[in-house]
Amino acid sequence: MGAQTPRRRRPWHEGWQAGVIAVSVAAVGLALGAPRAVPPVDLPVPVPRQANLDATLAQHLRRGARMAARSAEARVQRFDQRRVGEAVRAFGVADLARDQEALFGAKRELLAAVQALRERPDGDEQLRELLGYQLSVFLRELGAWRATGQASPELGELAGSITQTITESGWLAPGRRLVPDVHVQAALFQKRFAELTSAREVVGLNQDQHRALIAFLIAHPPRLDNPVALASYRARRVEEAAQVDDAYPAELARAMVRQQAGDASGAIEAYRKHFELHPDGPWTLRARNHLKALEAP
Repeated sequence: MGAQTPRRRRPWHEGWQAGVIAVSVAAVGLALGAPRAVPPVDLPVPVPRQANLDATLAQHLRRGARMAARSAEARVQRFDQRRVGEAVRAFGVADLARDQEALFGAKRELLAAVQALRERPDGDEQLRELLGYQLSVFLRELGAWRATGQASPELGELAGSITQTITESGWLAPGRRLVPDVHVQAALFQKRFAELTSAREVVGLNQDQHRALIAFLIAHPPRLDNPVALASYRARRVEEAAQVDDAYPAELARAMVRQQAGDASGAIEAYRKHFELHPDGPWTLRARNHLKALEAP
């Protein structure tokens, strides 16, 4: 047998590149995981299920189309349903005019009309149809106002001073782009309709609509010059978010609101509660970053 070729010894420094890379990756990982002083800016928001939002809006519009088609074919609306619709519009006109006496009378007539409608065997479904029909008109007229800057009488009848609210809240972006998407627009109208008719159990927002609306209101609060009023507004929205979304990091959001308002001790207490409830998870590093900002000189 021939002599075996001796094995070459590898120099001690061979392969150092791989070692440096491994150490560097570990160091970067530690750095990314280490808290940094980051003041809280954007509050967490509840997350709706988009498919459910799409299905809900489509259902409303189908009901509205059914009512419109029946009225066109028969050339007549159901009396009690029409009475409610007219009362909603009368309230909108009084709201737009800031006429308190007319508002009181319109609300009284509206509640009486709703009660009469709901006494019918199919009254609740008729009320849902009316919501769908008026919602479709509202969305159409709101789109026309966005495009032209001119609010139609119908828009005022259905939604009162909605255009003023949108403008003053900063929800109309440059180029007359509406900041709220169609689902938030629909939720704003439906919430008003449900409150006016006192029939939330029939025409109120579902959970995902609530989530979408609250997420929008948290992300786009109205313009409030008073810091105390802004902090109070944000705190109310956070509590609403906690009620409609079990996964919402409520203690973290409460801590952030208090920190934004300058309440350091209240914020620290809320951060501690958050860590007790969620010692780790997707919000942990963010909470540590904001807490560290409180400790920074």
